[in-house]
Amino acid sequence: MAVALVYGLVVGAPLQGFDPHRGDGTRALLACIGLLVTGCAVSMRPGWFGGWLCAAAAALIGYGVGMPPPAGTEWYLAPPRNWFAGVPNSWDSIQLFFGVACLIGIIGTAWTRLPRRAVLTLILIGAAFHFAGIFSAITSPAPTPFLTDQYWRRVARQYLQFAYMNNAYQFYSPDPGPASELWICVDYRPEGTKDDDPDAPKECAWIYVPTRSTDYKDPLGLAYYRRLSLTENVAQYHRSGYYLPPNEATQVELRRQKEDQRIPRYGQPQVQRIVPIDLVARQVLPSYARHLAKAYARPEPDEKGIRWDVKGIKIYRTEHTIVTPDQFVGFDSVTNTRVTPWSPYNPALYMPYYQGEFDLAAT
Repeated sequence: MAVALVYGLVVGAPLQGFDPHRGDGTRALLACIGLLVTGCAVSMRPGWFGGWLCAAAAALIGYGVGMPPPAGTEWYLAPPRNWFAGVPNSWDSIQLFFGVACLIGIIGTAWTRLPRRAVLTLILIGAAFHFAGIFSAITSPAPTPFLTDQYWRRVARQYLQFAYMNNAYQFYSPDPGPASELWICVDYRPEGTKDDDPDAPKECAWIYVPTRSTDYKDPLGLAYYRRLSLTENVAQYHRSGYYLPPNEATQVELRRQKEDQRIPRYGQPQVQRIVPIDLVARQVLPSYARHLAKAYARPEPDEKGIRWDVKGIKIYRTEHTIVTPDQFVGFDSVTNTRVTPWSPYNPALYMPYYQGEFDLAAT
């Protein structure tokens, strides 16, 4: 593990950000071998506290240490910090795994030094804490009970977010709510074009996250579901909004009915705009836009010899409303007649909400 850390410093791997480096694969392999060796040592002598302590130290080297982010970058989702770790920064999920392994090593060290009664007591406390978190996640959808709200806010919030139980276990609730997709429009302009030139040619590429045709790459669909969880990070918005007075709402509805083309809002016709919370608007969405600007850049010229630069990115969060039983079987409960059944993927069930436009300064 130490060799992986020193090798990263020698080859000049970046200490800030998550850009890949040519030595990342070698460092990750060395770090995994180091963790495997310490795991074998623990399994050979599980009662010796030194083995657990060595495992915790090795995992800590893999996870890394560093200075806190500089002042003024508190709102960054990934602040520019100097981070020294055996696992490369581009493998940030694996870094987090090593951090968990370090915590397990510390717990194992204490485990071997405590009496049996104390160990059993701590196991019972941990089990109660975990299952109480599951129960609070299941009961968290509105109307949220008072005890569930207090437990989540004051006791288990960080653990539930880390274990990803807030969203996952809500699917056992009576109404899990709609899933989300991200619809992204990447705006391209020819290299060197001025932003205020109205006659400059432009192109737009639409990206949809996730899509089964491109993201379902393995039998378990891990890549697809990980991208689906990315969309849940932006599905945090202000619950209270502006509601029109009755007279004004009637006039607005009449104008909408006269329009030939408009976005339908089945289930929530009065909601035309959903504003994300500050965490999403200032951290999550800009970080997504920054990644998209790099991932979908066009550094090579096209067949006409034109180089295209990314000039802006528009992001829409699209709710995929769950089809109702009547819609699925093709029954109109109002007229008590049979109608054409709806597919779960009917385009009318997708409701996009504009989240913001990001230029090069943001990305």
